[in-house]
Amino acid sequence: MGFFQVKDLFTSNFDVMKKLILKIISLLILVGVVNAIINHFFYDKKLPYYWGNETISSKRNFLVKNKAHFNTLFIGSSKTKYQIDPILFDSIVNKTNNGNIHSYNLGIDYMMPPESFYIYKSLLDNDSLHLKNVIIEIDFFRKAETENLFTWRNYYWVNPGTYYDYTSSLLSSHYTPLLKAWNLTIVNIMAVTKIYNIGKFNEYVQFKKNQFSINKTFEGENGFVGLPHRIEQQSKLEEVKNASITAYSNYDKWSSMKKNQAFFNSLEKIIQLSNKKGVRLIFLLPIQWQSMQYKELFPILKAIPNRNKLEIADYSEYKPLFNADISFDYAHLDSVGARIYTRDVAQAFGKIY
Repeated sequence: MGFFQVKDLFTSNFDVMKKLILKIISLLILVGVVNAIINHFFYDKKLPYYWGNETISSKRNFLVKNKAHFNTLFIGSSKTKYQIDPILFDSIVNKTNNGNIHSYNLGIDYMMPPESFYIYKSLLDNDSLHLKNVIIEIDFFRKAETENLFTWRNYYWVNPGTYYDYTSSLLSSHYTPLLKAWNLTIVNIMAVTKIYNIGKFNEYVQFKKNQFSINKTFEGENGFVGLPHRIEQQSKLEEVKNASITAYSNYDKWSSMKKNQAFFNSLEKIIQLSNKKGVRLIFLLPIQWQSMQYKELFPILKAIPNRNKLEIADYSEYKPLFNADISFDYAHLDSVGARIYTRDVAQAFGKIY
């Protein structure tokens, strides 16, 4: 076979492949557009905002059915779920301030911004609760995990607004280019998964069957779950302690750095919504795992008024919280530690209440 014959064959095959690729891309775009329209006009209106997380569904349903009893809400990750005892919190605050606080723990494993902000805004927009105070855990994005990547939990909250908040905050962060790229890749996979989740038919059927019902087997009537004592990965607990020491020794310097305006804008949105609804919103900074999270959050916290923030993360002030004797693991306290943490949060809240 001559040179020109090989060239013609290569050109012909390339043209075929090019046409095939264009057809596939066109088909994917068409399917994506159709699914986006179906999701927007049918399933997003038929499925509740909490459809992808059974634990949130259960806690939210209990909260709504008992809304006359609660006026204060804790929202956050497992650091809230396993470490804030509402009964103890109420007793301390009401005793020292003659208040009338009745709180509920809406902590959910792994729930952190922007998912927690999405849930909070949805609660205010969709459920007629009698809230006076909401204490929401503030955190910056940890390295995105992949183990639950294609589960409902990982993408049900992704919409144009949360997608923009997530991506713009990441791009404005002090994270390394590699870490930014990793997280952006994950969130884009999540967004595409939601778009191509054909019609959400399975989720809709399950919801109609009422499988997302109240489940009290994993929580008390105030949403709090205590953990047993068990310390694993002792070395990591030391890393957590050192991260706090490093961060707070650089507090003034890091607080004066340029703040992540995109992330702060997302906070301002929920602050404005809270004010409109007559809710006092308080941001709670718990112990972080890495110093870079403090570095990202300190300038943000500096811009928030003192009456709207609590910091329970400084090793020099809260040394007992870093003690392995009251730990479940390097990131969570056991039930004894939870009482100490709750006491610290209640006392800090009492000072600004």
